[in-house]
Amino acid sequence: MKHILISTCQLNDGTIFSQSVLGLPKMNASAEQARFDEFVAQNLPADLIFSQTLLSGLNDLFPANDSSLGGRFNTGDSLYDRSEAWFTDQMYLSPRRYFFQHAASLQTLYGYLFDEFYPGGNPDLGVYHGSELLLIFGGTPSSEESLATAFTDAYINFVVDLNPGAFWPRYDITNQLVLQWMKDNITTIADEGMLCLDYYSPNSLMRPFWISIFFSLTLTPSWTVLSAGSLPPNALDIKTSIGTFRGIANQTDNLEIWRGIPFAQPPVGKLRFKAPVSITTPFKGIQDASQFGAACPQPSAGGGSVEAQVVFPAQAPLFRAAITDSSAGPFHSSPLAAQYEQPGMPYSQLIDLVGCPSGPESLECLRDAPFEEVLNATNHLISITLNSQLWYPAVGPPGSFATERASVKIASGNFQHVPMIMGTNACCFNPKQNNETRTNHCLLCQLNDGTVFSQSVLGLPKMNASAEQARFDEFMIQNIPSDITLSQTLLSELNDLFPANDTSLGGRFNTGDSLYDRSEAWFTDQMYLSPRRYFFQHAASLQPLYGYLFNEFYSGGNPDLGVYHGSELLLIFGGTPSSEESLATAFTDAYINFVVDLNPGAFWTRYDITNQLVLQWMKDNITTIADDFNKETIDFLNTASVLAAFEK
Repeated sequence: MKHILISTCQLNDGTIFSQSVLGLPKMNASAEQARFDEFVAQNLPADLIFSQTLLSGLNDLFPANDSSLGGRFNTGDSLYDRSEAWFTDQMYLSPRRYFFQHAASLQTLYGYLFDEFYPGGNPDLGVYHGSELLLIFGGTPSSEESLATAFTDAYINFVVDLNPGAFWPRYDITNQLVLQWMKDNITTIADEGMLCLDYYSPNSLMRPFWISIFFSLTLTPSWTVLSAGSLPPNALDIKTSIGTFRGIANQTDNLEIWRGIPFAQPPVGKLRFKAPVSITTPFKGIQDASQFGAACPQPSAGGGSVEAQVVFPAQAPLFRAAITDSSAGPFHSSPLAAQYEQPGMPYSQLIDLVGCPSGPESLECLRDAPFEEVLNATNHLISITLNSQLWYPAVGPPGSFATERASVKIASGNFQHVPMIMGTNACCFNPKQNNETRTNHCLLCQLNDGTVFSQSVLGLPKMNASAEQARFDEFMIQNIPSDITLSQTLLSELNDLFPANDTSLGGRFNTGDSLYDRSEAWFTDQMYLSPRRYFFQHAASLQPLYGYLFNEFYSGGNPDLGVYHGSELLLIFGGTPSSEESLATAFTDAYINFVVDLNPGAFWTRYDITNQLVLQWMKDNITTIADDFNKETIDFLNTASVLAAFEK
């Protein structure tokens, strides 16, 4: 049976939720804007994720003193009218239209717009949220009897026959119509207008509201259990040892999809900070596997987490291949677990912030602490680091996930040998030509993976030479859990490799900010290029490897970031300018080929230890280049003594 639905909104749905701003004393423009921003922000658990760009966009869409806001019930109260208009569009109309536009090809939908203002009603409320329910359950003036009869009859028809009547057209994605309900004008209208709704579709603007939903889901893990009468179209059931899961079939793309199937019990309560625990009691009923699970309340582990599964595999192989974009090597650092407990180190700081005692009982205290307190404390610690890097997988005793440093494990060859794609992001140029010239080979290459992690030192007041060197040393030191192994000799050598006022640092995006340019160059080489090359040079004889150097700077991009960390992912998941479509197609095709055949294509040469080549990705120049850029620096960073100093 298809999932059939009636859904609606009133264009004054937000009035009853905006009473807190009705009738406030008149404000000047800046005060009103601040109060409107506050009203918007207060509709989430926290306002920290609202960028000024987003708030400015909303202010433009819902401007002060706009007589159209509130429709025919504009009250003249500017703050109230724009607040209720925003609440209506954000919380009611945009979600309904978003759902209909994605679901109309999958199920039967009937939409309506209720636009009847009852005689004697409150103009401040207009056609308020839920007012149409009075037509069904009673409470309307006698003058509304004919409308109530028609409305109730349509609902009865739907309950009996799953069709409200011939007068009410089914919502069709190619002819998007809804039914307008008014006493003297029950008619079909186009589901359009309210141009501001298009503003809510970009991920960058919807994300804050999605996050609030995901946040609540992470606190109370739950499953949707489907009844036998609510089968989605093309439903697919699979029986597993933990229960039956219902997927969906996407006939357009010829895909059968199951999402969000758990691999372990939720890590809550006494299972917090423990290894995954198998699900021993099967779920009852049929579990909905059409949607992804809730987002994890933690920072991205990045491509390094993928490599960690290769370098420190389980006893039974779990993967046939691996792809790590903007690769960082298995870990930036592999400190001993005991280092985290030292005063001033992350674990010690965390238990202090949460109010837990030190010693063996601290972990149990963190398990019992409210989730929000642990999360807020962790986010605070991340925010005060130089580069948002806080936790690193630690080397522990036998039985731990990692029992030795990653570089030592890689050098031994004792890891899982599977085909892999790994790469870094770069900005290369030929210093003998114009900086924007695209060349077949990078005579000079400075990567830009490190820019997003070096923002803390961008734009600082100009320093003298000794002050800048001290600040650069501090930046490097704070990128490992402990500074006890960084000798002054090592720091001096690093200063020589990444000197002040070197215009080559940052490639064609050298900013002229000496401290920033050398910091991001060091971070990129230390954390991304050197680990990738180290792994390739030790693993190339053991497994198929395909390396890349991503060198495409998107039109309109930020020169301070250059070809930044993770920017190639936009080619796969969307978000690049239309001018990048051909590059996105080629990049995605290569990845699909690799997933299917474990080979991205004949144009992408396998990495060979005797002929070390990687593929340069640029829109107008996808070509093979030698993996020898930044050779002097990378060779130094990959010496045994430097690897040991940085605990890699």
